[in-house]
Amino acid sequence: MRRRSLLAIFVGLAAVASPSTRAQGQRNVPPRTTGDQAVDVARKTFDASIEAQVADRRVSCMKAFGNLSFCNCLSAALPLEVNFQRYVTITTADSDTIRASDSDQRLTDVVLATRDRCVAAAFGAR
Repeated sequence: MRRRSLLAIFVGLAAVASPSTRAQGQRNVPPRTTGDQAVDVARKTFDASIEAQVADRRVSCMKAFGNLSFCNCLSAALPLEVNFQRYVTITTADSDTIRASDSDQRLTDVVLATRDRCVAAAFGAR
């Protein structure tokens, strides 16, 4: 009985390992993703995510201001971590009210400079 069990196991393993069985099984299996393909997919996904964030900022800006030139400038130039709500919070807060860390202060400075640049570009320097 034990010999028959072992023989059945060996015959089963031989059938699984045979080239014709492997070839048939591989026809239904999609090719594996290479490292380059994985990097390409990740890059495309990241790019789509960035485009969605920029588009969301543009739409929110258009709802609030309605000036395409200003909103295009703002949505393209703001740092990625600044959504439109945060932009509004930063630009409308009193400078005395904001007691930010150094990194927050740098971000605030960038946002305010971006606002000034976009206002000048969209509405002309006065």
